[in-house]
Order: sequence, then C-alpha cells, then structure tokens
Amino acid sequence: MEQNIIEKMPHEYVKRDLEDRIWEYMDKPEIICVTGPRQSGKTTLLLKIHNDLGNSNFISFEDREILALFEEDIKDFAKLYLKDYDQLIIDEFQYAEKGGKKLKYLHDHYPNKKILITGSSVSDMTVKGLKHLTGRILIFQLYPFSFEEFLRYKDKKLYDIYEEKIKKLDRWIRSDSDLDLSLNIISRLEELRKEYTVYGGYPRVVLSEKKEEKRTVIKNIINTYLLREIRDVLHISEDREVRKLMKLLSLQAGELTKYSKISDSSGFPYQDLKEKMNILDYTFVTKLVNPFFTNKKKEIVKTPKVYFYDNGFRNGLIDNFRELENRKDRGELNENFFFSQAIHYTEELKYWRTKSQAEVDFVLEKNSTEPVEIKTTPKITRSLRSFSDKYDPNRCFVLNESQIEKAEENIFYLPLAFSGPLARFLLGT
Repeated sequence: MEQNIIEKMPHEYVKRDLEDRIWEYMDKPEIICVTGPRQSGKTTLLLKIHNDLGNSNFISFEDREILALFEEDIKDFAKLYLKDYDQLIIDEFQYAEKGGKKLKYLHDHYPNKKILITGSSVSDMTVKGLKHLTGRILIFQLYPFSFEEFLRYKDKKLYDIYEEKIKKLDRWIRSDSDLDLSLNIISRLEELRKEYTVYGGYPRVVLSEKKEEKRTVIKNIINTYLLREIRDVLHISEDREVRKLMKLLSLQAGELTKYSKISDSSGFPYQDLKEKMNILDYTFVTKLVNPFFTNKKKEIVKTPKVYFYDNGFRNGLIDNFRELENRKDRGELNENFFFSQAIHYTEELKYWRTKSQAEVDFVLEKNSTEPVEIKTTPKITRSLRSFSDKYDPNRCFVLNESQIEKAEENIFYLPLAFSGPLARFLLGT
C-alpha cells in the first residue's frame, strides 16, 4: 500500500511554505494535523516529509482494510503500522468515524512516536473526535498555492526580485525608504497575477501548461469535491443542489449576502441554506466575511460578504476563464484575489459599510485597524476618506494593478501582487 501511495508523488515537488513550519514541530510531542481543501496538496506535502524522514510509515484511510483495523482493533493497528516506526503519517483521516479517541490511545501509549494526519474538512475532523485531543494536537491549514508559491514555481528569477522587495516592504511603509520597484517588474508580476487570478492556485492547475488542461483540471476538482466531500464524507445526496448554490454564490462573490434572495433562487429554505453555506465554509470552498462596526445605527452590523478560497474554482463554476482585462467581474476577482492571499494569515477579515453605502473592501485588525481598498486603477475614494476620518487609522492601502506610491502621508498605493506580504505585515505574522 505504501509503495502505491509513494508512486503517486509527482516528479517535480513545488516547495510549500507550510513545510518549514511543520518541520519546526517535528520534535514536539503533539500530533500534527494538516487540513485544507481537497487537492490542495496535502498528500504531496506529507509524502515529501515522509521521504525526508528516516523511519516513517505512510498510510491512507482510503484503504478500507487499514481503516477498518484502526476502527475495530487499535492495539493491532499500532503493532502493524506504528510500533516499528519513528513516525506514522495517516492520509485522508476524515474517513475515521471515531478518529479522535483512537489517536488519543496512540499518542498516550506511544509517547516517543510522532503522528501526522491529513483531512479535507476541518469541521468534520472536529466532529469526529479531534475535540478529544485538546492539548495533544496542532492544526495547520494548507490552502492552494499562494501567489508567492505560484510565482516561485513559474519564474524563480522574478520571484527572487519579488522576495527582495518584500524584505524592504515594512521599511517602505514605516519610513521614507525607497522600495525601488520598476514599472517593468510591476508589469511582469501583474501578468502572472492575472493568470493566477483567473485559474487560481490549485497545484495540479498551476502545474498544467496549457489553458485547456487547466480548465479540465478545475472542472475535475469541482466534480471530485461534490462526489468525495459532499457525498462520501458528509453523506449529502443532493449534490446537484449544492452545485447550484455554489454557482449562485460565485455570481455574488464580494457582494452583500442577501439570504432571502439566495433562498428564492436556490430553492433552499432559509435554515437549510444556512446549513449548506456552513458546509461550503468548513470544506474550504467559500467563507463569509463579516462587517466591521462600532456604531449599530449608522453601520452595517450583520450582513456578511461571501468570498471563494480559490478564484479558479469560482470561475469553473460559471465556466468563465476569459482573461481578466475582458471581464465585467474584474473588480470582484481582484477582491477575491486579495481575500485568497490574506486568508493564509487570518480568518478574521472584515469589511466596512455604512447604511449610507460608504464602503471599504477589507479591514485588517491586529494592533491597529487598517483599511484596504481594491481598485483596478489607484484612487482615493470618498469612502476611504470617510473611514479614515471616523477611525483615524495609522495607514490606509489602495491595492491596484499598476502603481506603487505613497499617495499621501498615511495612504499607500501598492500592486495587488503584494497582497499576501501586506497582509502578513499588517497582521504581524
């Protein structure tokens, strides 16, 4: 079984940023759990770690015989798959019905062994027992390639220049130092960002050279999600209705989520709709971004916005892979691009909107409250001024497709390609 799994590992491994973080905890006692969207690269990442370890065992709960033994006789399971190894890696752990209790047994009875698991649904993993592992487990999310990972694969020399500029980003924001980013480099970064914004960051998509192949792979990812995650793991039979709901949401990405309207269009009653949207959230398809507010009388306080974890998945649902310049939803895709980068560093993104319809696309909070606007061409909107007047943020950012500049003392124009590094800087991660 192990040999068959290892043979599935691609010849070309693309380094994931999460790999270094996992290695930092390999000598710690906690179980390591890697969750994330299906086909985001969890198996490949853990196989890479497995191959770099000296005496580890890699198994998958897609093998029903191994899964049955784990569920029926944990002692014999341990003798076969853990006792003679230093590490045990279990892929597709979400199929285990009582996984948490069994893992607790392995952790407590084999304290000198390291256990790593992967799973595709964070809520499903929690429901099936990770709650039994409080204090014994560390959970990491692996999303599709970030733009930084994508760029590192697509153009290593350009990435090296980009990385050099990232290291200077905080000094540029904090002081009068020059980021020294030429229009030529901005243009090259933007060209690749536009490709990423249309096709997304799923590893198999990124590794596909031809656009037609990318489209085929994305459609396969959607179909596999509906078959394996919706039917097999969550046991939901109406996958056509879930597909219809996802398509409706893809057409409203970045807009205020009006449940009554979506309920009418999808055919889901209100409570059923909320349940299905929660499923899309904890299976890493969409996420609701809630409003930032301090004044309930003047600001929106309840209605969330919906964003997709991956633009390629979203575009596959509506079968639209036209180039960014030729799209009516260009602004929405750029917003979703920022979301897909910032989500690597925080799940607490917010937006701001007043009842008089002044709006800021994103608000990031850590030590301060800082607004981020997403624009095709850079400009300081009246809404941004309004937010600045009300909350007096240290800095305001306008991410755009073409320009880097300190527009005013505390207002910065920055290319969209720097979305991830900016979020990382603002959040101190």
